[in-house]
Amino acid sequence: MPRSAVAPVVVALFCAFVSRDALAAPAPAGDQEARIRRVENGLLLPVLVQGEALSGMSLREEMARRKVPAVSIAVIDGGKIAWTRAYGVIEARSGDSATTETMFQAGSVSKPVAAMTALRQVEAGRLKLDEDVNRSLRSWHIPPSDSSKDVAVTLRMLLTHSAGLTVHGFPGYASTDSVPTLTQVLDGQRPANTPPIRVDIPPGKTFRYAGGGFCVAQQLMMDVTGESYERLVERSILRPLAMSHSSLEQPASQVPGAVRATGHSRAGLPIRGKWHRYPELAAAGLWSTPGDLARVMIEVQASYRGAARRVLSPAMTRAMLTPQITAAQGIGWRRSGEGPSARFEHSGDTEGFVCAVVGYVERGQGAVIMTNGIGGGVLLGEILRGIANVYGWPDYLPAAKQVVALTEAQMSPLVGRYVLDIASEVFVEISTSGDSLYATVIQPGGTQRGSLLAESPTQFFERDTGIELGFLPEADGRPLHLVVRQGEEEYRATRVR
Repeated sequence: MPRSAVAPVVVALFCAFVSRDALAAPAPAGDQEARIRRVENGLLLPVLVQGEALSGMSLREEMARRKVPAVSIAVIDGGKIAWTRAYGVIEARSGDSATTETMFQAGSVSKPVAAMTALRQVEAGRLKLDEDVNRSLRSWHIPPSDSSKDVAVTLRMLLTHSAGLTVHGFPGYASTDSVPTLTQVLDGQRPANTPPIRVDIPPGKTFRYAGGGFCVAQQLMMDVTGESYERLVERSILRPLAMSHSSLEQPASQVPGAVRATGHSRAGLPIRGKWHRYPELAAAGLWSTPGDLARVMIEVQASYRGAARRVLSPAMTRAMLTPQITAAQGIGWRRSGEGPSARFEHSGDTEGFVCAVVGYVERGQGAVIMTNGIGGGVLLGEILRGIANVYGWPDYLPAAKQVVALTEAQMSPLVGRYVLDIASEVFVEISTSGDSLYATVIQPGGTQRGSLLAESPTQFFERDTGIELGFLPEADGRPLHLVVRQGEEEYRATRVR
């Protein structure tokens, strides 16, 4: 299904409800090692077909099956980093082992870090959340449009995907490509490889995931502070949280002092030039480790409780995690659950890298997983369910589903191409082969095909990802719309042929 370049659809794997209010006590060292081994051998699929026994899978075997050369994990328990481990190699066939200090691209996990940087400027009085950003932009301005007439675009809108701005995600630039400036990205001018970032729907009315909004926020922060974005994040986030293995530098090759993992294709092959570069730093430019990102999660948890304020005040942290344009969107962070089950999360991927972070607001638990292969999108969920099972997140266990057999006559009306309403460049192609139904996702970053199992003539699910597809038939029996569900996220797609 869609990768997180078009997420939040893709790696939204987090669905749990908890009742314990107090922080979990960290496990003793011996128990911790036993837990690590249980996670390593207890990966779980999202769906358990009725009648099957629950059985875990080996991390090493799943890495090989998904063609992911390296995985790095940090687990948070008791409000602290319980453990970090790295597995595999930084580049296929290289023989160089990944370590917990190996840096991976964080992709869209850059966005909540950018939001926290912006909110720090709000608390310092340099920015306002609900003021027209064009008043403070100096190097560039959001051009007027019919859609934004008499409506101001605000920082809150930029950070909650509700500004009505275009450009969903960014493909990045290979080592041999020229890299544009940020203003060239904003205006879609060469050598930028994405269209101009413009308002084309009324601001403040609709959630529509837009990396373009974070590019505007990046320019805004640079204009009001007079600092480079890299320097600003270093001063606001990385240094206060001792994130010594994180960087916004976009080198074309390895540089002294930091080992960076190589990105890999779905076939497990190194991508050309090892990785892409992302001048869209606030949207996708962060390099980091699970240990460093876990420090961000722990700081948010502690600040929410009123026990820390190294980055934001407790009041601002609570505002950041409050629902904004939708129940699932905070300021920068994605949200899930309510009360003691509330959690903040984000996923991310760039060319050859996939990662995810999740933290419980009140429980002091969470996890960060980073991979250097496109196949890591599915692997992330398997690992998270294994961690959840071992550390007492019981509703992360696979959902049990009943499977029914359908005839060719029941499946054939479903065949067609559907375009995702929130991302016009992403298509879901439904096809049949023999007595099976398949869904192929077609998007700028490539295609992915999955076999669908039927719960009913109109409700299907994909075994590896747990994604559910619901067809909405018209009077002639041919569906006009397709509803894509993953966890608590739901997206609509419309038939185009």
